[in-house]
Amino acid sequence: MRTKQTPKPLSPTGTGVRLQSPPTVGEIFYGITGRGSEKSVDFFTVVEVAPYIRKKDGEESHLILFRDQDKNYWTSGMSTARMQKHGKRRPSIGEEFDTTLARPLGNHRMGVSHEQPPNVGDLFWTFPDNDNSKQKIYVKVTELRPFQSNGKYDYRIGYKDKNGNKYASCLTSHKLVNLTAPDKWETKIKEYKQRNKQNA
Repeated sequence: MRTKQTPKPLSPTGTGVRLQSPPTVGEIFYGITGRGSEKSVDFFTVVEVAPYIRKKDGEESHLILFRDQDKNYWTSGMSTARMQKHGKRRPSIGEEFDTTLARPLGNHRMGVSHEQPPNVGDLFWTFPDNDNSKQKIYVKVTELRPFQSNGKYDYRIGYKDKNGNKYASCLTSHKLVNLTAPDKWETKIKEYKQRNKQNA
């Protein structure tokens, strides 16, 4: 006999996500979404849970993919101020890279050009070092960090490819920076500065 599952709160306050342990696929939660007069209580079923290593402390955490009662997809971490809505299109959050979901990272497939902050789990493709003679790479968004510069708001965005290499950019950048392999021009500039310092 199948018993009806009782939804659990996503957080003690009703807003955001504050989970002490990773949920299991099929678990149902409820939480408050929206602001002001747009606030509503929604129900979320866990669709997928994907582990990842946090950059700040090297500890393992989890990304969670939910589906609400209107069949919209949402993602969150274990503890986040707000969930990210993806609409009807299911994002990829696991280690597998579904290349059919990937979008170009920038205009003309060069550089980085996000019209709005992407969501954790979004998949993009680009050419390494803006060189279209090289084989294109697929990168998944793993982190978003807002910051303010010269009175304007922007985001530092972290990515990872299927081999675990880490990348970074802002919303718009000249190119995607490979954090795993040092940039050859940055290395040359560093070496030039070191030589000048030794000769001084």
